[in-house]
Amino acid sequence: MEVGPDQPDSYYFLTLALLAQSGDVAGAASAYRLGLSRMPAGRLVSGVAGPPVFVVAGDDSLSRTLLSLPTVELGPDSGFGYLFRGELLRLRGDTAPARIVYDSARVILEQELRTLPNDYGYHARLGLVYARLGKVDAAIREGRRAVELLPPERDAYFGIDNVTNLARIFAAAGQAAHAVEQIRRVQALPSRLTAASLRVDPDWDPIRHDPAFQQLLASGRP
Repeated sequence: MEVGPDQPDSYYFLTLALLAQSGDVAGAASAYRLGLSRMPAGRLVSGVAGPPVFVVAGDDSLSRTLLSLPTVELGPDSGFGYLFRGELLRLRGDTAPARIVYDSARVILEQELRTLPNDYGYHARLGLVYARLGKVDAAIREGRRAVELLPPERDAYFGIDNVTNLARIFAAAGQAAHAVEQIRRVQALPSRLTAASLRVDPDWDPIRHDPAFQQLLASGRP
């Protein structure tokens, strides 16, 4: 970060490390506030992935700044941007506006997939959008398709992200057993999905009291 203070990925990976090691949400938010002091907000969210949305949602300053950006500046493409905005609004308690934004993301991602039907990223994002809109069967189908297109066995980074995304979809649907199965698959590999990160991420709240999920928190790493 000191060598390249205007490199957004530096703040992203620092944030992931803080969450994985100790669930340090405050430290993660502080890292992004530091990033905002060193570069425009649009650049800060333009790296390999956007900041963890729940980190932003819990910080009023970050939330206001990123919500003030045009949606198309909230990620590498407009589908990602609309999904990010929808997630941020949802976690801030603005459920009705979030649903409108999710539906915009749905339209964009469905169109993208008509052009690029084998893009794992579009399938993964659409699956999460469907989950937020209550379209459970479609969400699971898209999440599974993303994993089929790029499993962890083929890509140790984005492939693991696809499995994690599928777990999030199952969690959103309240399907704890399936979500835990996917989490265990991820944790059997080198990944950042640790017990510490599971404890602080609200995406797991729908299954948080499930005994199998609680066992992950008790026995997972670290």
